Amino acid sequence: MPLYEFECRSCGFFEHVRERRDAGRPLACPTCDGPARRVYSSVSVRTTPPPHRKAAEDSRDRIRRARTGEPRLVRRRRGP
Repeated sequence: MPLYEFECRSCGFFEHVRERRDAGRPLACPTCDGPARRVYSSVSVRTTPPPHRKAAEDSRDRIRRARTGEPRLVRRRRGP
């Protein structure tokens, strides 16, 4: 379930985990039990490393193999 940010006028900001279908509904402040409204903010979600990091790792690998003289692995395709 997503984590949402809410604001209470008297207590300030707090976060709460709730289902997406209930995200827009008001919530009671956990401190003073007063009404709190949802605050919309930007989201940053990353599930994989950025492409430039992968490219940098590949480059470092190629440079390391070239310096050590390690042979490149070649796979043959199996065919009919």
